[in-house]
Amino acid sequence: MKIPTEVVESMARNVRKEIKQPDTFQTYGAESLTWLQSHGKHVAAGAGAAVLIAAGFWAYGYWSAKSHEKAALSYMLAQDAKGPEEIEALRRTAMAYPKTRAGIQARLELAAKLRERGELPAAEQEYRIVLAGGAASAMDRELAQRGQAAVLEAQGKCPEAVAVWREVLDRGSLISQEDLYLSIAGCQEKAGNLKEAARTLEEFSQKFPQSPFLNELYRERMNRLTSSAAAAPAPPRKPAK
Repeated sequence: MKIPTEVVESMARNVRKEIKQPDTFQTYGAESLTWLQSHGKHVAAGAGAAVLIAAGFWAYGYWSAKSHEKAALSYMLAQDAKGPEEIEALRRTAMAYPKTRAGIQARLELAAKLRERGELPAAEQEYRIVLAGGAASAMDRELAQRGQAAVLEAQGKCPEAVAVWREVLDRGSLISQEDLYLSIAGCQEKAGNLKEAARTLEEFSQKFPQSPFLNELYRERMNRLTSSAAAAPAPPRKPAK
């Protein structure tokens, strides 16, 4: 759903106004210290330390909440942009709010957009940034790994892509395991590793015997891979020393 222009402009003005204001953590931290100075004689030494710590946590919590709000609004505005402007808006959000949920979502979407545009190394880099950070959720990490593997496959780096897909399988996919087996087999077949592709499909059929993917096309593919793998010449033996 497209956000009305006047609403977007109003929201953007509010964001710009907030960004120009002093840092929220600094403002509320200073206010907390001012309060403690004014009421210090009424606070015992031990209690004063506890209040100071509590005030610090409260100020940080307020600052963090505001940061997440700004990130969410920035991400929403980026989604409303079009073409190259959307790419840049997503990049700005991802860079400005890297540890927020909205910032991570913006980076994942940025990576997907770059992948669609054929900018594969740039897309791979964005996925790696998500995986290197400690703020991504388990689902975000899986989405990043799936995207990374797809980008690696598109660049002809099948062994690396298969390793990433296998890592998701070993950990336990939060989305689906069946499509991962098919992706692995497809990449192995593309790389000419027909026996490995056939073994992957066999493993898939044993683990998911009721899968809707096990249709006639799958069986034809399995038979073709098995026959091709059997007909493939064995690798030459190394001469004895």
